[in-house]
Amino acid sequence: MTERLSGAAAARPGFAYVVPMRDAMRFLPVCLPALLGAAAQAGAEVVLVDNGSTDGTRAWAAQASGAAARVIDAPGATIGGARNRGAQACSADTLVFVDADCEVQRDHLTQVAAAFAETGADAVGAPYETPADPHWVEDVWQRLHAAGDGPAHHLPAGNLAVRRASFAAVGGFDETLTTGEDAELCQRLRQAGARIERHTRIQVVHHGNPKSLRAFFAKQCWHALGMFSTTGRGEIDKPVALMAFHAVLVVVGLALPFWSPMRSLAGAALSVAALNAAPVAAVLYRRGRRWRGGPSWLRAVLLYHVYFAARLTTAARILLGKGVQRG
Repeated sequence: MTERLSGAAAARPGFAYVVPMRDAMRFLPVCLPALLGAAAQAGAEVVLVDNGSTDGTRAWAAQASGAAARVIDAPGATIGGARNRGAQACSADTLVFVDADCEVQRDHLTQVAAAFAETGADAVGAPYETPADPHWVEDVWQRLHAAGDGPAHHLPAGNLAVRRASFAAVGGFDETLTTGEDAELCQRLRQAGARIERHTRIQVVHHGNPKSLRAFFAKQCWHALGMFSTTGRGEIDKPVALMAFHAVLVVVGLALPFWSPMRSLAGAALSVAALNAAPVAAVLYRRGRRWRGGPSWLRAVLLYHVYFAARLTTAARILLGKGVQRG
């Protein structure tokens, strides 16, 4: 993979948007015009990569963008593979990865350029913003995970700009991963000595957030397919470690009522405490460091219960061979 992506010597100064867009018709009427406008303002390339749409995405995007974008096909490719195909198809020395359900601001690339200039980093970006009138699920989750400017462990690939030379040096995205490819890429970048900086003025609005508890559970199950992609490389993966800790406490909490010495009010209290320990600890960690203003504790803890349930469900499927981490 590295050899295919190592076109840095022939790269020209500038930016290239790389956008995977499988089955994105419900988002493109809002997100594509915003992206084309930002690209035109900065003179950036735009490469749209369709990796198997069945809803008319490719035809609509090609017609709507005209000569302003290049539309290429990557049938059967994972999202990481689609991003790599887009990177191969452009020539700019800075790759700007955006997802098709993300709406960029008009000055998006201006802020990307400023972040690179101010930090000297190899990769810059920021967590997503929520739409103007968010559902409480996406609002609470976004507030829990908001973070300020500075060095980042990883950034979401829907709002990530990477210097082509650094991207090529680590071989691009791992095309075998179904999900988690952005965290895995950032891990390899860091371990190769690259700097990753969070710059919150680089804003994109994520329209594809879950807007119900059921959708949130499904999305977390899907994200969790790649949960083990960053383990075993000399780093502790905090979400995986906390999930394992929660699993142990759930077993303890469910077993306590059946142990005769614990059949009491105190035993019931210990059982409740064990079942809630990890979600409450996660909210305490998030709220204590970066809480922005006011969603209820109950909703925050509830979301972490759903989050851990989804990850444990997917972990069980992976370990039992009923789900795949890689695909």
